[in-house]
Amino acid sequence: METWQKFGRGDLILERMGFWKDLVRQGIKTPVESPGDSPRSDCHAWGSHPLFDLQAGVAGIRPASPGFRTVRIAPLPGKSPQIVSRTPHPDDFTTLDLHFAGKHCHGTVKLPSGITGIFVWQNQENKLNSGANTIDLD
Repeated sequence: METWQKFGRGDLILERMGFWKDLVRQGIKTPVESPGDSPRSDCHAWGSHPLFDLQAGVAGIRPASPGFRTVRIAPLPGKSPQIVSRTPHPDDFTTLDLHFAGKHCHGTVKLPSGITGIFVWQNQENKLNSGANTIDLD
């Protein structure tokens, strides 16, 4: 998943998430040890990696400096028309409500008080201020 993120392939990250979506449809409440006819769950910590991959890969929220004092947000929506995210931050939450249509991205990004960052879209960096930020980019 990190490789796909590195090469901007949010579509492949989301495609791979199908495995975990199928578990939910099957009524399985915890990640399985391995897929198959009689899957079992030992609730290994690695089973929660889809949460990280959705936040850091698809929503694109990552620390840009030590202690998460600055943030870099580079969403990879793939074919999804919207990303809504509420990602824990040491000082509060980083929240996104972004909409996508072709190369157009619009919506809001809210950073915790005192935290700044950059928003990357179509290889262009845009400054993010502490608090609410309006995004409207092509």
